[in-house]
Amino acid sequence: NQQKDTIQKFRHGSLNLLISTSVAEEGLDIPECNLVVRYGLLTNEIAQQQASGRARAADSVYSVVAQQGSREVRRELLNRKLEELTARAIKKVQEIPPREFRRRITAIQTELMLCLSLAQRRQREQRGRNTGDDITILCKNCFVPVASGSDIQLIENSLYVNVNPDFEDHYKTGGQVHLPKEFDDWEPGRTIHCANGNCNQQWGYEIKYKKVALLANIGIKYFALDTPEGRRVVKKWKSVPFPVADFNFTEYCKERFGDPFV
Repeated sequence: NQQKDTIQKFRHGSLNLLISTSVAEEGLDIPECNLVVRYGLLTNEIAQQQASGRARAADSVYSVVAQQGSREVRRELLNRKLEELTARAIKKVQEIPPREFRRRITAIQTELMLCLSLAQRRQREQRGRNTGDDITILCKNCFVPVASGSDIQLIENSLYVNVNPDFEDHYKTGGQVHLPKEFDDWEPGRTIHCANGNCNQQWGYEIKYKKVALLANIGIKYFALDTPEGRRVVKKWKSVPFPVADFNFTEYCKERFGDPFV
């Protein structure tokens, strides 16, 4: 493609100037340069080291173009200081005897695994203290109550849907959702947003499950939770303080549409 052809010409010398975005810091196979100029770019110390590392030719120059006293200059100076500290830290680590190094790494790993295990245990205990009926789900923007924790069920270990038909009264729909892949049992529908006044907080999107059930797939980060311990906000469903039941398509259809065999 054009990008590869351009880099190839730069490598062989038929081009002597290459202008690029920050992708050139690490994402492109660029040969040694004798001049690297960064213009008004605010990055961290890792990106700064990667960019300066492009100036590997003999007598090469690395330069930053920015307004004197600007935050870009301040950040560049900080990055250089952090680079020095990183080099000193690496040197200190390299001076540790191999046996002592392994002992310290093992201790750190053991401590991290212990903390993770305890956090997971606390999460399980917290979920066990509450039922879905103990939890009220509110719109995170306007704080109007819209659902109960018991309304939420889990499909295919990834979709958290509200199975209560009354939930439809609380949202309005927007544009069609398009996903990069197709799924066997479900397809995306339209986006859903809070219907309370002018709130319009995004909540997720509808899905059509097995071409029959129209369900609201919601993101917990768009909601607040009223729990017996008080109001809280979580970013991921795995952190909710109540158990979520698996979706049962047969039971859902019976409750929503009646038993077709009767």
